[in-house]
Amino acid sequence: MSYRAYFLYLEHSAHEAGDFIDAADVEWPPEGELTEIDVNPFGRRGAFRRKVVICQDNKVVMVLRVFVGVDELGYLLELCFCHTLSNAHTVAFICGQHVHLFDIASRRTTSDFLRDYVVQMCPLPEYADTLTDDFFVTTMQNVFLVNVHTGVVWTSPRCGYDCVLVHRIADGVVYGSGDWDPPDGGRDFRLDLRTGQLLDD
Repeated sequence: MSYRAYFLYLEHSAHEAGDFIDAADVEWPPEGELTEIDVNPFGRRGAFRRKVVICQDNKVVMVLRVFVGVDELGYLLELCFCHTLSNAHTVAFICGQHVHLFDIASRRTTSDFLRDYVVQMCPLPEYADTLTDDFFVTTMQNVFLVNVHTGVVWTSPRCGYDCVLVHRIADGVVYGSGDWDPPDGGRDFRLDLRTGQLLDD
C-alpha cells in the first residue's frame, strides 16, 4: 500500500513554491467521514496556514492541518517553500522552520525545529520518487540529513546565506550550492555524506 501527500492549494498559497495540488484533482470521502489532524508544535503561538492531503490511489484518506509559528510581534515564521515526500508508512513534509514526520498507522507527528526557513527536501538516493529512510532538508543556510526513525542525523556548517540547495550525491559526497549575495553570489560546496562536514576544494 502506497500513499502520496500534497499540500492543498488554499487562497493564500496560490503563488507559493512546492508540492501543491488542487482540491478538484483528488477524490474526497463523503461529508462527515474525513479525518483531519492538527500538526501544531507551537500551542497557542501557532497559526493554521496549510493543509496536507494524504491520498491512496488518488483518494483522500486524511488531511493534516499544518500550523506555523508566530513571533512576538505577530509575524508568521514562514516563507513560500513547502514540500512533501511519502512512502507506505510515513509522510515527511517541510513548512516554515520545521520538518515534520507523520506516521500513518499511529497518526503521530514528530517535528524537528531547524532554526531557519526551509527551502528543499531531497531523498537519498536523489533519484528516488518516494520517501527514503534518509533524506536531505535544506534551509536558507544549512543542509540537514534526516532519518525517518531518529530525526536529524547531522547539520552542515553554513553553506549559504539566502538559499541552499542539494544537487546530487556521488561517491559519498553531497554536491550543492548556496547563495551568499543574491542574486549573483552563488557558490558550490561539497559535504561529506557521513559527517556533513565541508570538504576542501
